[in-house]
Amino acid sequence: MNQKAKKIVKRAVDIFLWVFMAFACFVTVLAFLKNSSADGTPRIGNKLMLTVVSDSMEGPNGFYIGDLIFSDSITSEEALNLKVGDVITFPTNMIVEGSVVYNTHRIVEIKEDTVHPGKLLFITQGDNTLGPDGYEVSSDNVIGVWTGKRVAGFGKFISFLQSSTGFLCCIVLPMAALFIYELVVLLKNVNAVRYKDKKVITAEDEELIRQKAIEEFLAKQAQAQAQQNSDAAATENKDDKNA
Repeated sequence: MNQKAKKIVKRAVDIFLWVFMAFACFVTVLAFLKNSSADGTPRIGNKLMLTVVSDSMEGPNGFYIGDLIFSDSITSEEALNLKVGDVITFPTNMIVEGSVVYNTHRIVEIKEDTVHPGKLLFITQGDNTLGPDGYEVSSDNVIGVWTGKRVAGFGKFISFLQSSTGFLCCIVLPMAALFIYELVVLLKNVNAVRYKDKKVITAEDEELIRQKAIEEFLAKQAQAQAQQNSDAAATENKDDKNA
């Protein structure tokens, strides 16, 4: 791989890692907001973020299972200004895993609360249900009104990420892999700086050094053999003269 291709790959990896880090921070913030909220619903400023878990509001003007919907947080005083057709969020009598279950249905009728003067009672119904809910919702219990905005399917994904399995698979393990990757890159950069001024011996260099060593060894052997032959010849000449 040439240097240009390496730079492109590195840039793509860096962009992916930054996007993943931003996403991980977003999920962590959502989990923190949910745990820190008094009613257990994630909030950013005045906005509630709720995951749809039933099909009771399915329809052209509603939302679907798995959607992430956004509601404006309202007070009990602001709830007095609600009107028929508004989609409100309120607590139910159901508790799942220690948390209160919230419902988001449309107001189909408004009545005065005769027991608590100055308060209102809302009759609600899901767009995909056959009749009104079997209870009345006090204006004191309304925590939000739907803005009409939703992100299809994203709520289900967020709920999975906030589970122990989803958090482990999608946040913890990728974060560990990211840490290992960054550690490897750091070590490579440290080694590059450490051996910057040192010559790196390649396989070709090693082969040339080996051949040169063999040639020098053979040359010395030939020189020694020639010297030995010369000494032997000189000795024979001396012996002939003495004879």
